[in-house]
Amino acid sequence: DAVAPGAGLGTLAPHTVAYSASVTATTADGELRLHQLGVSDPDNKSFIELLVVTDGNGRFTGASGVLHVTGNLDTHEIATRMRGKISGRICLERP
Repeated sequence: DAVAPGAGLGTLAPHTVAYSASVTATTADGELRLHQLGVSDPDNKSFIELLVVTDGNGRFTGASGVLHVTGNLDTHEIATRMRGKISGRICLERP
């Protein structure tokens, strides 16, 4: 959805990037929709993200929660593969 160099702060190195996006995780049990906010530092090959659950269907209907992602970038490039660990909680409503 959006990208800001210097993590949007202007005081950080311009290669550090803040980003925001809509993400959909598709599983056999339904889709989970999330809003992603992140900061990537290609020089240090690292990133951190906050994923806020916004909606879902199937098993994820009515879901809420927040996930945290930290990890490493495969290269110094901004658009690269990210490998990380996800922690947090997804709460599911039960009928």
